[in-house]
Amino acid sequence: MDSQNVIYYSNILFLATLTVVCRALSTSQGHSRSYYSTISGNYMLYPERWLFQFGIYAFVIVHAIQGGATIRLISNGFITNTLVFMEIVELVSLVIIASVPVQKILGLHALLGFFLFGSSLMWMIGLGIATATSAYTLILTRLCIILTALSCIYNMVSSLPFDVIEELSRAQGDEMKKLQLLGHDKRWNRFAVYEWLYFFCMIAFLLCT
Repeated sequence: MDSQNVIYYSNILFLATLTVVCRALSTSQGHSRSYYSTISGNYMLYPERWLFQFGIYAFVIVHAIQGGATIRLISNGFITNTLVFMEIVELVSLVIIASVPVQKILGLHALLGFFLFGSSLMWMIGLGIATATSAYTLILTRLCIILTALSCIYNMVSSLPFDVIEELSRAQGDEMKKLQLLGHDKRWNRFAVYEWLYFFCMIAFLLCT
């Protein structure tokens, strides 16, 4: 494996490790639940907020310097341009999400989350179709990842706790109430499970490029 690939795969694994470390730090500080807390619920407060924010910046910078994942596999045509655009949307959404914790602007976070998950799902499907290969094991692996990701999206939408969201909308001026609802409320349990699973589907797909 050449040095470019080593850097690429190490950067992907760094992203996965970053979220796990932030979760461990957040739960140890009592900032979020020990079990089934959402990813965004694990970087609302310091010091994990700084760690997540600058960790994401570092990941995106390295990823961008290397040209992203799309051009590793395909390098010409309209499909390439479309998929590169989707990947850019993912990265920009990720940077803004890391910069503005969920409790600060709830609507913005939800909108960016939609762009991040939506564009990443379309990107995975598009890249899977555009990079046909004779390696059937790789095709099957990518297909399993995409199907799992689709299932996660469906379950995230169906398990979204609208009653919590309603309570959050009424607690706009109460920072402590928002932190409690976002980091400790057990009604996020099912959503959090599928959010984490979807995140690692993204990681797994990146490792398959």
